[in-house]
Parts: sequence; structure tokens; C-alpha cells
Amino acid sequence: MEIMIKKRDGHFEPLSVEKTKRMIAFACLGLDS
Repeated sequence: MEIMIKKRDGHFEPLSVEKTKRMIAFACLGLDS
């Protein structure tokens, strides 16, 4: 079963592990600077 996530624009897409990792890394970089 796929986990669906809702995007800001309202559409849903399957949760991608790679995409999530990149988002977390990006968020961490944003907090550091």
C-alpha cells in the first residue's frame, strides 16, 4: 500500500523515500543558515 501525501497545491502523490530524504536535508540546511 502506498502512502499518499497531499501537496501544497492540493493534489496527492505517493510518498517517495528519496524525495522525503531530500526535503529533510534541505530543511536542515535552511535551519543551519
